[in-house]
Amino acid sequence: MAEQIIGQLQNYKKTAPFFNEVVSLVEDCLDPRENSLSMLNVKCLESVCAYLEIPFQPMFFSELRLTLGPVEGPGDWALQLSEALGASEYINPPGGVQIYDRSKFESAGIKLTIQPPVDFVYECKGYQFEPNLSIIDVLMWNSPDTVRTYFRSRSSEW
Repeated sequence: MAEQIIGQLQNYKKTAPFFNEVVSLVEDCLDPRENSLSMLNVKCLESVCAYLEIPFQPMFFSELRLTLGPVEGPGDWALQLSEALGASEYINPPGGVQIYDRSKFESAGIKLTIQPPVDFVYECKGYQFEPNLSIIDVLMWNSPDTVRTYFRSRSSEW
């Protein structure tokens, strides 16, 4: 599977200015010794965050030993987890908006934020720009500094 993904990235080779760096990043992410999808996802997130110099501290629910309250619906799991961790805000993409009860979050003193994807438009010579394609595409065409600067300009959290 990794060879197939790396092979597909060869389309970028002649035109993407950060091709070598990003292919190396993807190769590191797709460790064939990892057989857990969740651990592979975390490894990829760690690698991308390290490349962009973004702090990333993963937590695994199975290791937290948390006791959650009753989970009566799909949105309750996020609420219970947020409460158990002492979160003041829960952020989710818009695709999940229908499963969350904003009043339950407000009653618990947790801000529910439904955050749309960031519109990051960039030049990709020889190709038609596709919005929100993937972080791999973003990184092929933009330096880590450009990506950090863009996201920092849109977030107070950095």
